[in-house]
Amino acid sequence: MTERIRYIDEVCAALLDDTERKYIMARTNLEQVTAASTLPQEKHADQIEAARKDYLRASKEYLAIAFKTKFLGVDLE
Repeated sequence: MTERIRYIDEVCAALLDDTERKYIMARTNLEQVTAASTLPQEKHADQIEAARKDYLRASKEYLAIAFKTKFLGVDLE
């Protein structure tokens, strides 16, 4: 069994790094869009909503990978 999951630590680390990068980018984008006030109010609200949805999607993906990694007992630290 160990031979079949030889790369599980490496795969979990790669997925977690990728989802963490996506999460940080989405969070940064949401902060920037929220802070920008040079757009018309309706367009700004639409951009904030789109950025918020992207942030939530990235958050869920990151959490899912973190839980799966923890469930598999992979110690990445």
